[in-house]
Parts: sequence; structure tokens; C-alpha cells
Amino acid sequence: MTYSVWKLRSWITVTGLCCLLSGCNFFSTNASPEEQFRVSVSGLAGSEALSFVGEAALRRNEQRQFEQHFSYKGQLTNHDELAMQSTVPLQTATKGSVTAVQKEKKNSSPIYADFRRMNGGWIHTSSVIDQADQALVRFNPLDQLEEINGLNKSITEEMGATRGTRVLRIELKSEDALQWLDKQLNSEMDGLREELDKQQTTYSLKVRSELETIWSKGENQLQTMLKEAKVATVYHMTIDRRSNLPLRLTSESKISYLDLEGNEQNEIVVNDVTFQL
Repeated sequence: MTYSVWKLRSWITVTGLCCLLSGCNFFSTNASPEEQFRVSVSGLAGSEALSFVGEAALRRNEQRQFEQHFSYKGQLTNHDELAMQSTVPLQTATKGSVTAVQKEKKNSSPIYADFRRMNGGWIHTSSVIDQADQALVRFNPLDQLEEINGLNKSITEEMGATRGTRVLRIELKSEDALQWLDKQLNSEMDGLREELDKQQTTYSLKVRSELETIWSKGENQLQTMLKEAKVATVYHMTIDRRSNLPLRLTSESKISYLDLEGNEQNEIVVNDVTFQL
């Protein structure tokens, strides 16, 4: 064995040993933001079990405080089974005292939703109850990341990440962000329609008529909103360099649209999820 070959083999051995001891990933350290994102999403999709906790909030127009807020959590088991739980969305102090909000939170009942991964997507397997239940469908972070993976986007790396992590900034192309929102909201309306049809025999003719009117008004408002809507969505994903798995996913979506009276409305939806792997 020549000296150069021996030196190369020794370097490889020492480098491999150091990586094993430190838990580093030599090949992913220099991965581009796009490659890192794909690796992290694939790793998360391959997890057998994990849990997460999240919070989402909504602010309209020029309000300084968030109008609605709710928290949720989820537990993945057996790779393909996900159970999520949330509390009923709460009115914040913009429409009442802090004490009243805390009292409402204390008295609210949790809402549950179950999902199963099938045919490359997440199927909502629990019965649809109301809009709060549907909100859990939209904020399923596993489904979000898998959907984002197939959308047009720009991915860059943020500077100043804490030691042992990478932070990616993921900005969706506005057209794709709008199409995704369209898909989500229409799916929710379809879910409510199905639930309404299931309950037809439960209600009197008068109640059914009133529910039909409410649904039709909501459907009309949704289509009016989507027709002129503009959406800007940015995600930030914090990744553990050692495992390449996401630790945290935050997002901010800015939505502008016209209401039924033709007035411009603006909404900001923020979401913050922490993964426990």
C-alpha cells in the first residue's frame, strides 16, 4: 500500500468515526436549501411515530390584536394514523375582557379529528361536525408539508440559526398559494355540504331550509372572495442538522379579497407548530 493510499484510507476512517461520535451528517451539511427541504419532508413522512403542538390565529384588516385564536395538538402512530385535538376557536380581548376570554377557554370542549394516510394524501376519517373540526383538517402540518413539496416556491436559508439547526424560508408562488387556498376552502365547504345532507332526516323542513340558505350564502361568499383574492404565504422551517428532521414550522398567510358588497378585506393567518420526534 502506498503512502498516499494509506493516508486517504486513514482520513476516511477518522472522518467516519468523528461523524459517528458527533452525530453529524457529512452529506447533508452542504445540501442546498431545496435539497434540505426535500430530505426533511421525506424524513418526516417516513416517521413511524411523532407528536406536535400548534397554535393558529387570525387578524382582520387593521386590527392590532388577533380576532380568533386556537391551539391544537396531534399524535402520529403506526406511520399512517394521525389523531388531532383542538379547542373551540376563541374570541380574543378585542371583543371582550381578558377574564371573559379565559372563562370561555375554560368552558370550551375539545374537538377531535382522525386522519389516515392513503394514496399519497391524508384522508379525514372522523365524521365532519362543524367548522372547528374542518380547521383541524387545514392545519394538519404533515399534510401541509407534503402539499408544499409539490408547489412552486422559492427556498432560501436564513442566517443566524441556533447551533445545530438550519432555518429555511419557503415562499410560495402567489398563484400556487391561491390555488391551494381555493382547494382547501372548497374542500371544507364540500365537507359541510356532505354533513348537511347526512342530517336531512334529523331536522324539520323549516330547519333544513334555513341550513340550506346559510350554506348557499357561505358558498356564494366563498366564490366571490376567491374570484379576486390574492394570497402571499411564507413558511419558516427549523431543521435539526443531526437528524435532518423538522423541529418547528411557522407560517404567515396574507389574504386580500372582496366581500359580497365589493369592499376589500384583508386577513392574516399565522401558524406555529413544534414537532416532538
